[in-house]
Amino acid sequence: MRFQILLFCTTLLLFFQARAQITQPELDQLFAVFHQVYDSELKAQNAVVVFNLGSPAIDWWGIPDPTASYSGYKDQQGIFQHNIYFFGGLAQFPLMSKDGAAQILCHEMGHAIGGAPYKLNRDHNVSIEPQADYFSTSHCLRRIFSVLPLQKEIKPISAFIQAQCQRKYSGVNDLDWCYRAFQALESERSYLRLVKINPTETNYETPDSSVVDHINLSDEYYPSPQCRMDTLAAGVLQNPRQRCWFAE
Repeated sequence: MRFQILLFCTTLLLFFQARAQITQPELDQLFAVFHQVYDSELKAQNAVVVFNLGSPAIDWWGIPDPTASYSGYKDQQGIFQHNIYFFGGLAQFPLMSKDGAAQILCHEMGHAIGGAPYKLNRDHNVSIEPQADYFSTSHCLRRIFSVLPLQKEIKPISAFIQAQCQRKYSGVNDLDWCYRAFQALESERSYLRLVKINPTETNYETPDSSVVDHINLSDEYYPSPQCRMDTLAAGVLQNPRQRCWFAE
């Protein structure tokens, strides 16, 4: 057991000594892409999205927490403001890619406009965590990829994922989208494996087989890491929402 703990800690240290993948200008570029894609749509809804709300007293890039978050409110002019925060600690996570950061931003956007089911006890509609996951890959990410330049070569992350993409898609553009999306999700998989309180390895070949009989609308509810990855994969492949969290 001691050897296993030492091995895990050594592996974790090596990962975190790796070179960060996202710079502050690259994160700003991502914010600009989201504005390009969503501003006109939000304007039609009398809403705006604001990233890392500006304040001379707050250096969001300097905050080491590897987290992102969402909040929203209606201002005095009656415009609904969707605030998305992406801390420097997450941007500088060594296994973060620009595409991976785009997916995480899509998740936060999903809280804003991802639709039902919604969290309980909120004064406005906020999509629950797994719905935000599903929205991120079923609706948002491909729109962002249509504008965001490629960072690296597109290729399947595994033979299993290649088969899944080819089962769903046939055209070159659709296949490239599928492969690129799963490449992006590797940042989330790494985050769940290395940063969370209970690090968990996930595998698309062994999905979460649990079946719920109701949807948990609690503000604190997160499905299992495997269920979350299954949900993200379902969005890429345009499959139904996963029964490990969704019930009709």
